[in-house]
Amino acid sequence: MLQIESFLGGYDDNFTYLIWCRDTRSAALVDAATPVRPIRQIIEEKNLNLAHILLTHTHGDHLTYLMEWLQRYPRLQVLGHQRPESSHLPSYRGLADGTSFSLGCCGLEVIETPGHYPDCVCWYERQSGSLFTGDTVFVGRTGRTLSPGSSLRQLYHSVYERILTLPTDTVVYPGHDYGSTPTISLGELRKSSDFFHCGNEAEFMQVMARFERNR
Repeated sequence: MLQIESFLGGYDDNFTYLIWCRDTRSAALVDAATPVRPIRQIIEEKNLNLAHILLTHTHGDHLTYLMEWLQRYPRLQVLGHQRPESSHLPSYRGLADGTSFSLGCCGLEVIETPGHYPDCVCWYERQSGSLFTGDTVFVGRTGRTLSPGSSLRQLYHSVYERILTLPTDTVVYPGHDYGSTPTISLGELRKSSDFFHCGNEAEFMQVMARFERNR
């Protein structure tokens, strides 16, 4: 069974997640947005074998402490999108959309979700119903599309065709603490926000435009 512990901090209320297989103690981080010290304490207390960092995308705030982690754990392998936007990613291996990655007895599937940024992916662990969404989906809204290469159209299709088609009891673990709760199920997300019950792409664009005007 997948175990999850979240750590808040970084550049802008970022989350880093420490995840591990309860049976084998194989562990990974989702994003490198928070410092080593507090997470290292948990790794040592639980006798975990940390071997991977799973990136949701290569915006700088999700990579802030990547080099610190690699210096402390030189054998770490960094996994993410098969065509990352950043060319400065040590120990990196890109995974194709739909690829399954084994973490002990747990399996995480890579789901490409471009829109917020071209190399966005979500990491989905089917058995526990856990979805690590980075900046594609937050509690209450989607990510924004302000960076070069961002696409509101792609974001719509990522959200409605890749994420909202998953089971409604899937729990979203976002990349930032922007909502009323740290996590939320997809079913609750649909009920709580206009972003997630649009009838078409044009309606989604209207919701996003209204959000940006009211910021």
